[in-house]
Amino acid sequence: MRRLHLAVAQVHAQPGAIHANLAQITGFMRQAASLGVELLITPELSATGYGHFSEAHNWAEPAGDGPVYRELCLWAARTGVTISAGFIERRSNTHNIAQYVIAPDGGCIVQRKHCRPPYEAPMAGVPEERVYFTINGIRCAAIICADAGIDRLGEQLQHDGCELMTLVTAGGGTRQDVLSLDELTDANTHGRYLAMLREVFLPEQLISDCLRYGFAAAACNQVGLTNAGHYHRGHCTIVSQQGQVLALLPGTPIIEQMQPGMVHAMLTFHESNLRTA
Repeated sequence: MRRLHLAVAQVHAQPGAIHANLAQITGFMRQAASLGVELLITPELSATGYGHFSEAHNWAEPAGDGPVYRELCLWAARTGVTISAGFIERRSNTHNIAQYVIAPDGGCIVQRKHCRPPYEAPMAGVPEERVYFTINGIRCAAIICADAGIDRLGEQLQHDGCELMTLVTAGGGTRQDVLSLDELTDANTHGRYLAMLREVFLPEQLISDCLRYGFAAAACNQVGLTNAGHYHRGHCTIVSQQGQVLALLPGTPIIEQMQPGMVHAMLTFHESNLRTA
């Protein structure tokens, strides 16, 4: 039997505000370390912020060589926490949305995003690749937002022996996708509010995938209003291989309730769940 103490955090990251974003992530790393957490997952572009992509080259970095990597590497060593955080990667003449996973010994893997929605231009999509990392003998994958919709992804992860799928997103909407507390006092908005909650509360698809493919899952989204005009509604979930929700910080469409936060849980992996490609 193998165990992994895992945490997921929703962060309020502003595009381009790298130092403030990193301070928020490292604050969660310190909190996670105090709880005995071994792996902390933060959202898509948690270090660089989501939006203003035409300016993103100003804060992009080569994988493993830049201020985001150096700061997270330093705090991984100090806290003993392996950190997963999103950044913009510079490769030759292109820029990609990518996710670091950095271990306390400085080792890291980089997972790049494949499915690039039109509004993320000029970020480049890259050919599909799947990069796995191992912690406590548990084989893990990092899936970035729209890549969760890749055809037969669950079957691929199952075939490759994935035991933990981490799903990081920065799903944000417009002012029409959220409500204020004042607006919620109007009974006419209640139906709309309940419909929004169905989108950000119970992670039904994640539970279904865990039951169907036999991996555990951890997911998190950015939260709060950004200087790019996106309203990120948050959400953090940890689900066992058996489909049990072990930790949940529900997303919210209420503007005043959009706050950073973290949840954690102990995942248990039995030898009978091991798969080989």
